[in-house]
Amino acid sequence: MDYFTGPFLSKARDLDPAVISHLRHCRCDVDIGDEDISMRFRLASLFDAIWRSAVDDGIALPNHSDWANDFRAFCNQLMFPWPEKRLRHFGFQCTLVNKSTQNATAVYELSNRPSL
Repeated sequence: MDYFTGPFLSKARDLDPAVISHLRHCRCDVDIGDEDISMRFRLASLFDAIWRSAVDDGIALPNHSDWANDFRAFCNQLMFPWPEKRLRHFGFQCTLVNKSTQNATAVYELSNRPSL
């Protein structure tokens, strides 16, 4: 979680090509403006993109982990409650786009675009 609310968000804000590539590879819808970014994602896709980015940054992650348990822990840490203060620190806001009864299928948008 610390990686997401620190280096990952910082790199996303700065439109880092590697982070953008990981997001797109993991099926996150990324829309880049002149100086802003909007990302639509399911939590499973975001989790995978963060994992790939952390590995690229040399962070030692478990080789023999249980994806379902790791994903569940990620969701619990991320959503209860959402780290809104950390998101705002990097200029982001998160909104629920498509509600679902399962965390894995709900769609969220993370954006640093000014509200209209």
